[in-house]
Amino acid sequence: VVSTQSTWVPANTVFDRFPAYVDFDRNRNLCIGDHVLTWQCPRDPPTTGNFVCHDCAVCQPTFGGPHGPIGNYGHLHVKPTLESCLPVPCPLTSCCKKKTVGESEYNLVDANGLTEGFNCLNNCVYEKVGAPGSSFALQRESSCALLGN
Repeated sequence: VVSTQSTWVPANTVFDRFPAYVDFDRNRNLCIGDHVLTWQCPRDPPTTGNFVCHDCAVCQPTFGGPHGPIGNYGHLHVKPTLESCLPVPCPLTSCCKKKTVGESEYNLVDANGLTEGFNCLNNCVYEKVGAPGSSFALQRESSCALLGN
């Protein structure tokens, strides 16, 4: 599925059925749905590619409640939805097991790495082939950035 709208959509969250309402969190103004099979479908490559789905197991979809800003009611809140997945939280993006940038090759070492503050595309952390212990992640503007050793 590819969006034909002018608005760029980084990922889609897909459920096997429309979730029934089971709870309302008044403090956060969120409607929480029943447990449903869920898939997260980020673009691959991230800015121009087709959507590629991976199984998130069973999650509780979370939607904006009736007391929030106009236009928020009924909209999916992706982060709390994916954090509710069992047995483990589902990542917002999927990581390729291997990446090649120029002539360098990298292997995935952590799909949920600590990449905040480095302007990275996602939380995927790679080790450069031939450089054990190195840590790299893809940046938004350039090929890759050294995150650690």
